[in-house]
Amino acid sequence: MHFFAVALSALLPTAILALPTGQALPPTKSYPARQASVSTSCDLSNVQLPFNATSPELTGISAGLSLKKVVIGQGTQNYTCSSATASETPSAVGAVATFYDASCLVSTDGSLLSQLTGGLVEFSSTSSKVLAISEVLNEDLVIGHHFFENPKTPVFDFRMADDKDILIAEKTDDVDAPSGSVSGTNGAVDWLKVTSKSADSVGLTEGYRIFTAGGSPPTTCEDQDSDFTVSYAAEYWFYG
Repeated sequence: MHFFAVALSALLPTAILALPTGQALPPTKSYPARQASVSTSCDLSNVQLPFNATSPELTGISAGLSLKKVVIGQGTQNYTCSSATASETPSAVGAVATFYDASCLVSTDGSLLSQLTGGLVEFSSTSSKVLAISEVLNEDLVIGHHFFENPKTPVFDFRMADDKDILIAEKTDDVDAPSGSVSGTNGAVDWLKVTSKSADSVGLTEGYRIFTAGGSPPTTCEDQDSDFTVSYAAEYWFYG
């Protein structure tokens, strides 16, 4: 069994997780209703976000907020091209991802969690390794979804079972992914901070995307479809 599955199989149950690539953009906010049987129940009071992993560092957590959720996000960054030429550059039009509860793992071994997010992208094209890594995750660990209302408005929706949390946000800071990040095909997307921009947000005020893997577009639109996706994974930390 692959390293990631061996290391984490004692912490998380087994299932298959592999998102398709090279498909049309997923429709916005079209997720099926489902019940989550696992809630964020592990103690996060002593878990610290690793601000010093990047230079410069991301803007700090606002006073009075506490860590509410830590999740693994796996999905796609979505892009468009107006023409398939080298003179055009891809435009970002949002992302979609599934969120898996990682609160117990980060409270046990945060470094192992960051290795898992990298592995989800690093081995995405090798089915046997994808299945090995996927053994550490379970559909019951799905606690939310990420999508965009529009290209400037990311939404982080945890309204499953008895959870009412949702963050409708805007990006307020970003820094380059640090050297050594898993690049995927074209490089790792930025680390960033998002802040609530809507009175419709419930329970959550700020969020961070860290330990990103993959997700960046090619440098030009040459030979690209008008709509295309790039696989990525990341840790997301939410405060409220």
